[in-house]
Amino acid sequence: MDLNLLIADDHSLFNEGLKALLKANLGANRIDTATNGKEAIQASIKNDYDFVLLDIRMPVIDGIEVCAEIKRIKPATKIIIISMSSELQSIYNSISAGADAYVFKGNGLFDIIDAIKCINHNDFFISEQFRHLIPKKLEQIKKETNPINESGNNLISARELMVLKLIAEGYKNEEIANQLNISARTVDTHRANMLSRLKLPNTAALIRFAMQNKIID
Repeated sequence: MDLNLLIADDHSLFNEGLKALLKANLGANRIDTATNGKEAIQASIKNDYDFVLLDIRMPVIDGIEVCAEIKRIKPATKIIIISMSSELQSIYNSISAGADAYVFKGNGLFDIIDAIKCINHNDFFISEQFRHLIPKKLEQIKKETNPINESGNNLISARELMVLKLIAEGYKNEEIANQLNISARTVDTHRANMLSRLKLPNTAALIRFAMQNKIID
């Protein structure tokens, strides 16, 4: 892949090891490293990275703040949070700050590559061991549609809410289709309709919208 990447972790050995693995397996065009939050932000200002791989616990500036700042200055940059934390709040905070994926640090290279592939296909990625932490309940679905916006116009249909719940749990189109007994194309249509109606750029933004508006309870 012709990608420019930044790895930001306070352990230099981890940075260099992951850098070598990504070069060998992705053939990335450029891979830089940073060892604290300030360095990560400065590097992102100077360079256009396709992906920033960011530890959630960073010295100088916390990873969540780094994520939010990079998204502010370079909104097109995709951010993969790499963390050992299984706290639901950490996942929420990361997604709310703009993260496009949340990866368990102990899973190593393959989850990171899967995350990059998912994001490139406009999917949100979360490591399997974290999926059960995504809230399992949606606000009660009333008949065909819920919730409604301030002007009273329906935003998301009942069927779309079902799809959205499974997207938030990290399932891919084919898996959602199997669970809901619909086609993968229909799943993609529901996703596209929600993005278009809500004027959101990608799946990660859709999940943030759902959390911020308490659609995912």
